Amino acid sequence: MALPLHHFAGLLVLVTLLSIRAHAQSVPAAQEPQRWEQHDREQAVMAQTTLVFEGELVRAVGYFNADSSRAFRTAVIRLTRLVKGALTPGTVQVVYKGPKVAGLSKDPKTGELWIELPSENGHGHSDNQGLTLPSSKPILFFCRPLPVGFAPKPPHLATNNSPALEIVGAAFDVFRDHSVVSDVGGRFDDFPTLYQYLEATYHLPHQW
Repeated sequence: MALPLHHFAGLLVLVTLLSIRAHAQSVPAAQEPQRWEQHDREQAVMAQTTLVFEGELVRAVGYFNADSSRAFRTAVIRLTRLVKGALTPGTVQVVYKGPKVAGLSKDPKTGELWIELPSENGHGHSDNQGLTLPSSKPILFFCRPLPVGFAPKPPHLATNNSPALEIVGAAFDVFRDHSVVSDVGGRFDDFPTLYQYLEATYHLPHQW
């Protein structure tokens, strides 16, 4: 038996409302985790950061500490602009110690700094994949002093009296188009725009 017209119209309205509600609930569910994941990463970086500075790669060095039986790879960065904190002018030693980082190395042909990440392809290969930092362009480093108990640097790496720093985040030109991709804030058109974001959001000095 056919439904009366007003019943059919009511059913159509109900189905439409349910579909709109389902769509409204599904869109934030897909977008919200990604947005909050970026927000959480940014907050984690800024919570640990005590120094922010621009620098250029000078050299990368590997050494073995016999006391702790651990190998470390570090990089020496020439300080070009201090944004937050206090650093001695000149060079500073930095170490990247992320949870999945295998080490820091330098490409002898290009001079680029390579942050190595263990491959997770599940086949047991030891190949590394990672992130390449340019040596010819400025990099913004978000750093903190190395934790107490970290192996002391050997004398030949003591470029100045500044303690070695741990990189907790970075910003640089990933795509070689003068834009900047940052662990804090995401992607920006250039460094001045990133600095404006840092100054407005985290009240960092306006020093560019």
